[in-house]
Amino acid sequence: MLLFFSCNINFQQSKISVANQKKIILNYITAEDNRDTIILNKILADSIITYWKMENPAKQKIINFYKDYWTKNMFSKNKVQQIKHKAKNTYAVHTFFKVQRIHTDTSLHFKSNIIFKLNNQNKIIYIDKEKVAL
Repeated sequence: MLLFFSCNINFQQSKISVANQKKIILNYITAEDNRDTIILNKILADSIITYWKMENPAKQKIINFYKDYWTKNMFSKNKVQQIKHKAKNTYAVHTFFKVQRIHTDTSLHFKSNIIFKLNNQNKIIYIDKEKVAL
């Protein structure tokens, strides 16, 4: 009976950890939408494995990327459709993304499927397009 109770406590802690990590991902997406580099900086790990096509980028490089992106786009917004726990510290995030370009005065709307990975300190270490099996 003690073993069952012990396993159940660990399961509950795991559910809490997943909920906390999902909240971190939502906070990151909200910070992107709000153009908040302070929050982005806090949520990103110091050592990042992948940020889209950038391998091992410095955190400041990502922040600078956002600043440049925001100067070229009047508006960008993610509507989160689903955050699915895939493996330890790994999540598939499905959003509907809208962006309004400044120079071309065009709007883009598309579905986005992204993989987020966090480290043991709950900092984001990986963001990239979700690979779809054929």
